Amino acid sequence: MEDQVFRDEFNRVLNEMKDNGEILPIVEEFGFTSAEIDAAVGVTVEDLTNPAPEGSTPEGTTTEGTTTESTMPEGSIPATSAPG
Repeated sequence: MEDQVFRDEFNRVLNEMKDNGEILPIVEEFGFTSAEIDAAVGVTVEDLTNPAPEGSTPEGTTTEGTTTESTMPEGSIPATSAPG
């Protein structure tokens, strides 16, 4: 229960910071741009912990025969790879 209270308060403050435009100046220092912030809109913990099967997008459409480029800055570590 304590973790849920903390999470809810954290999310409240994070959403307030997003609404006030305070996130971009913080993440720019690490090489991120508004494109990464915009791409993360609507992404949930479930999306990050239960990725779509290889060869498909979250919507279930195939990606075979196409290439995509990462929007992550060079040298950055994806959140799912960070030490836990």
